[in-house]
Amino acid sequence: MLDGQLEGGGRTHDIGPGILAAVAVAKQIAFGDWFVNGSLATAISRTTTAEDMPGAGRPTLVGVDLFRLGVMGGRRFGSVSPYVLARAFAGPVSWTLGGMDVTGSDTSKFQLGAGVSVSTDSGLSFLVDVSALGERSVSLGVSHRL
Repeated sequence: MLDGQLEGGGRTHDIGPGILAAVAVAKQIAFGDWFVNGSLATAISRTTTAEDMPGAGRPTLVGVDLFRLGVMGGRRFGSVSPYVLARAFAGPVSWTLGGMDVTGSDTSKFQLGAGVSVSTDSGLSFLVDVSALGERSVSLGVSHRL
């Protein structure tokens, strides 16, 4: 996690770099060059926030996805595989705001987007994943197939 923002009540809090740990299982079904991939994951993230004002501290923000269901479908064009995606998730978010512990939830419990994966003959794969509707995010990935 690199950057983000929380807005509400006329206040803006910048989200700093943080960490994310996840465990996931996925299954891909191929129909010739077409594919559908389903996934189930659980995850936890931890970062800090800062309000743009003198003397503001850096409270911790922890998010937990108890479950994250996903489906993506696309087509292979040689080593390039564009796809569309949909994900749904739920879990608590814990934050310290104004010295008080606050527990809430995501305002958007879904993502809709698209991405592309590029595989090389050496086993390396590169991924760009953009979710533009619901929870907005951009993910970049690199993996190596043994």
